[in-house]
Amino acid sequence: MQTLTSMTYRSRSFDLILDCTSFTYHSEVPLQWLKYCAELIPVDIRERFVAARILNPNTLMLKYMRRLYNISAGWS
Repeated sequence: MQTLTSMTYRSRSFDLILDCTSFTYHSEVPLQWLKYCAELIPVDIRERFVAARILNPNTLMLKYMRRLYNISAGWS
């Protein structure tokens, strides 16, 4: 977070790269934690977020992403 708020990067957009090569059941982040984190991230940082790129998603990761998509359908 310090890098994204520093003067050098304050006006730059960014992507997230998630390496899901070894994603397991134990890798799942509880949904309430994700919602809490989304509420804590400042609006200016959320506006600069462009895309999330997911490397090597396995079947379990795809199920988890589908569940996230279905639960977060009404969020803005």
